[in-house]
Amino acid sequence: MEEEKHPRAHLKKSKEDRTFFEFIKYVFLRTGKEREKIQKGVTITTAKYTYEVLELLGPGGFGDVYRVNDEKGKSYATKTETDSQHINKQLLRLKLETSVLVECEKAWLLLHSTGYIHRDIKSQNFAIELRLKPRGKTKFIGTVRFASRNCHMNVEQGRKDDLEVWCYMLIDLFDQNLVPCRRKVNKEEVLSLKKSFFHFNKKFNAIFDKVPKDFRRVIKFVDELAYSSAPDYGTIRMSFLL
Repeated sequence: MEEEKHPRAHLKKSKEDRTFFEFIKYVFLRTGKEREKIQKGVTITTAKYTYEVLELLGPGGFGDVYRVNDEKGKSYATKTETDSQHINKQLLRLKLETSVLVECEKAWLLLHSTGYIHRDIKSQNFAIELRLKPRGKTKFIGTVRFASRNCHMNVEQGRKDDLEVWCYMLIDLFDQNLVPCRRKVNKEEVLSLKKSFFHFNKKFNAIFDKVPKDFRRVIKFVDELAYSSAPDYGTIRMSFLL
């Protein structure tokens, strides 16, 4: 098939569009009142990509949607628009909707990765992240023996605190007698012991003789995390597997 270059085709794209289910939205800019249809076989070329028009999927209020193939044979949806006052508004709307869809997809993908399905996915059932700041003071929530230092100090807990609790649990799995605060009930005394443990006090050397050799490095890593830190779980996991 001989390629036909369309003289008026210019493509505009946002970075988000190419990442969402391989779906790209483009805008065909032209002047004139009556919208011109792009014929099958026409190639549309941008600075980086070339697409061949396969068929018209359907018309819209301000443009048409076509199915196109890239140079590798992958299919995409191409949206054309008349060059008018509506274009900027439509582009902004597409970008907003696409961003929302991407975030929603991330949410249910995370749910699926834990072995659960939702069975009632809809807009009303998605919680919007408010990026709330940590509270100044909180109540003690946890078990004295395993609670994080922040929990003892009534400080808002984050992901790092779950990792700290997990460290105490790990010690307990290897030898229950090695947990820093075993049989201690006074919260202040327990907190003091846990602080000493995270400062690698020599009296806790017996713990590191029983647990995996890289446990010291994990303890240091957890201790350096901030409330809002996103822990590198993969690195922690590999520390015990290597």
